[in-house]
This record gives sequence, C-alpha cells and structure tokens, in this order.
Amino acid sequence: MDTDDELENYLADIEDVVNGHIIDMAHAELMDPLTESCADLENELQMLYTTGKRNSVINKMSVDELKSLIDAMNTLTQTIRAYSAKD
Repeated sequence: MDTDDELENYLADIEDVVNGHIIDMAHAELMDPLTESCADLENELQMLYTTGKRNSVINKMSVDELKSLIDAMNTLTQTIRAYSAKD
C-alpha cells in the first residue's frame, strides 16, 4: 500500500470516528489489520474447503490437533455471530 492510500484510509477512519460509526481511534486503527486477517482467513478456509486440501490437512494432523482446530473454528464463528447479533 502506498503512502497516499494509507493516508486516505487513515482519514476515512477519522471520519468514521467523528461520525460515530467507530467509537474511537484505537478501534479505528484496527480496521485494516482486521480486514487483512479476514482476507487471509477467507483464503485459507477456501483452500481448506476443497476436498484434496482438507484431506491433506486431516492426514497431517493428530486427532487431538483436529479437535482443537475444530473447537477454535467453532469458537471464532460463535464469537463473530454473537457480536454481529448485537447490531
């Protein structure tokens, strides 16, 4: 991302705070990292969702590791749903 884009995003974050869409700058500054994390997660989940990749992951992990991964994914989903429902 170039400097102009970064400045534009920062100004947009300030505008969101001023307009009451985001409660403060500490939260606004996490918008880009959250968006990047969501994009990375989406990409990994899309690859995992394909049968060949999913089977490869299953075969490389222990049963306990798989259970832990499933629990973490379920917890993440529940957390997102809980906060989304508060709108």
